[in-house]
Amino acid sequence: MAVHFFEIVPGAPLVFRCNRLNANLSRTACAANYTLCFNLACRSCPIGAEHARGSKPGAAVRFQPPALVCTRCERRGWRLVASLCVPCINRQAEAIKQRNAKGTYPTKVANALFECIALLEGKFTRTISERVQRQSQCAPRLTRFADGAFVSATFTGRPEFERWLARCHPSATVVDFEQGQSLAELAGYPAPLHLMGVRNFAEAHCKGYSPTLRGVS
Repeated sequence: MAVHFFEIVPGAPLVFRCNRLNANLSRTACAANYTLCFNLACRSCPIGAEHARGSKPGAAVRFQPPALVCTRCERRGWRLVASLCVPCINRQAEAIKQRNAKGTYPTKVANALFECIALLEGKFTRTISERVQRQSQCAPRLTRFADGAFVSATFTGRPEFERWLARCHPSATVVDFEQGQSLAELAGYPAPLHLMGVRNFAEAHCKGYSPTLRGVS
C-alpha cells in the first residue's frame, strides 16, 4: 500500500500521516509499532505490515500482557482483581449479594460457584494485599501455619483452583482439596430443573424437590 512521505524538519527522517493513530510516523516507527503492538490499532494495519517487511505482529505486551489472564474464564483482561477479570468478579459479587443488576437472584452463576477448601504445603511466593481482601469478598482467604497453608475460597471447581494455584503459588503443592456446596445451595435457592435431572415440576416434587420453598423438602 503506497503512502506519501514528506519532510517536517530538514535533515530528519521522512514521515507519513497515519490515520489510525492520527499522527505523523517515520517508516521505522511504524514498523516498530506494528511488530511490538504498542497500540492495538497497529495490529492489523497493512501499512505497518509493509513497513515491517511482512513480519507478524507480536503480542500486545503493553495492553494485554500474558499475566493478565483470568483464572476462571481464561480470557485476557485489562485489569484483574484477586486473579479474576472484572466481569467474573462482578458476577461472583452478585451471587454473594444474592441480587444481580435486574434485581433477581443470579441462579445460573450461583449454581456454578462452590465454596472450596484446600490444604497446601510448600513455598508461598505471592499474597493478596489486605486492601484487596477488605474491598473484595471474592478474594481467596489464605491462612498460613508452620508447614503450609489453608485456603478457603469460591471456585467453579478443581480446574480453576489449579489455575489459581499455578498463578499465585507455583511452588506450593496440594495436600487435600474439598469442594463444598454451591452458593445457591448455601443461600437456600434450588437449582434449575435441568440441573436436578428432572423435566418438570411434577417430577421434581416426586423426587423430593420443592422449588417454592427454596430448598429440598
